[in-house]
Amino acid sequence: MSAALLLASCGSGGSDAAPGQGADERAEASPSQDHEHHHEHGAASAGGPADAGGPGPAADADCPERGHGPRPEAPPVRPAEITPASQQALRALAWESERLPCGAIAEWASHVRNHAHGVAPPERPLAGADADAFSRQWAAAVAASARLATPEQAAAAGYARSSSQVPGVGTHWINWTLVDAPFDPARPSMLLFDETASGPARLVGFSYWVRSGSEPEGFAGANDAWHSHLGLCFVRGRLYVEGVPAALACPGTWLNGSDLWMLHAWVVPDRPNPDGRFAPTNRAVP
Repeated sequence: MSAALLLASCGSGGSDAAPGQGADERAEASPSQDHEHHHEHGAASAGGPADAGGPGPAADADCPERGHGPRPEAPPVRPAEITPASQQALRALAWESERLPCGAIAEWASHVRNHAHGVAPPERPLAGADADAFSRQWAAAVAASARLATPEQAAAAGYARSSSQVPGVGTHWINWTLVDAPFDPARPSMLLFDETASGPARLVGFSYWVRSGSEPEGFAGANDAWHSHLGLCFVRGRLYVEGVPAALACPGTWLNGSDLWMLHAWVVPDRPNPDGRFAPTNRAVP
C-alpha cells in the first residue's frame, strides 16, 4: 500500500449517508451486549444529529480524540447492497471490535505518511516446498479469478461494491462472510474491479482481508506484504471514512481494524501488475 490512506489508495467513496443519519447496525444490536465499546455505539445514537464539522462528545475524558468524528462533507453516494449474510457478518465484526488505545490513530497515520505502510518488497525467488506450495496457491487464485470476472458474477457470489474507483486500485467489492474465514487463495474477501468509463467493468485483482491477531501466513514464502487500516467506518456496507478513533464518531458501523489484515494480489492473467504480483497499487489501472 502506498503512503496514501485507505480513502486515497483503497477506495474513497465519500459519504453514503447524510450527516447525522446514525448507525446502520446499532438498532439491530442485541441489548444483552454490554461491553464498554458497545456503550460508545449507544452514545452516538443518543447524542442526536452529528455536527457536520466539529467534534462530538468525548467518549473518554482521558482520551479526547475518541470524541472527534469525521467531517461528513462529501455528497451522498449509492450504498452497497449487501446480502443478509454479509450484514450479519459485518455486525459480528463490529461487536467484537475493541476500543483502540488512545493515540493509535495518530501513530498509524504517521506510519502511513512516512511511506512505511504496506509497501511490498521486490519478490524473492522461492525454492523447494515454498515454491511448490506457492505455485498451487497462485494457480487456485488465477482459476478463481475466471469465475469472478464480472460484477454480475461477483454479486452472485455474495460480493457488493463498497468503494468508488481509485486510480491504481479500482473499486473494492466485499463479501463480509469471508473476512473472518481462514486465508484461502481461491476465496478472497474482496475483489478489485476496474470500473472506468472507458469500457465494461473488469476484474483486475483480489484483495485478501483476513481477521487475525497477527499477520496471516497467506501465500507460501515471504513475498506477500500484509497491512492493516485502523478506525474503519462503513455506512450501509460502504466505506465512509477511515482513521475514526472510536465507534462514537462513526455514523454507521465501526471496525477498529487492528485485527484485519489486507493484501492486494494481482491475479488476473491479462491484467498483470508491472510492479509485481503483490504491489500495493497497479499503475495499469486508471
